[in-house]
Amino acid sequence: MAQGLRLFSFDLKSIITHRLHRDTAQTLCTQRIFYCIHHTVALFLEGLIDIHIQQKLYAPA
Repeated sequence: MAQGLRLFSFDLKSIITHRLHRDTAQTLCTQRIFYCIHHTVALFLEGLIDIHIQQKLYAPA
């Protein structure tokens, strides 16, 4: 009986640990994707601003 209980608690612990690791991995992946999108949008906007400034600076008066 005690051995069966120990085995059950070990299985439960491994299931919970596995689920926590999986959730952590998904969260990290989501954060990486969000960071990549954010970085890409920031670079795109920075490029647009640079183009706009250059057009203003070098436009014929």
